[in-house]
Amino acid sequence: GEKAELRVPADVGSIAAAVDALPVSGGTIHVDAGFYEGLVLVSKPFVKIFGVGRVTIRGQVVFRECAMGAHLRGLRIDASCS
Repeated sequence: GEKAELRVPADVGSIAAAVDALPVSGGTIHVDAGFYEGLVLVSKPFVKIFGVGRVTIRGQVVFRECAMGAHLRGLRIDASCS
């Protein structure tokens, strides 16, 4: 079944894939230190993404309307507008 708590990269290879793998009711993602590339689209409610150590996302984090209760902590986002 779906796990409501995941670790990147131990359980899932990317933050985006971890968000997709959470149940429709949301859950918690713990991201180990490192650099992560790409778009993270949060389209589920109550998704919590916590950085463990120095975590940098090189890309964008997008929250859809249905992403109520989303929470980010301990992440640096180097956004790209291109």
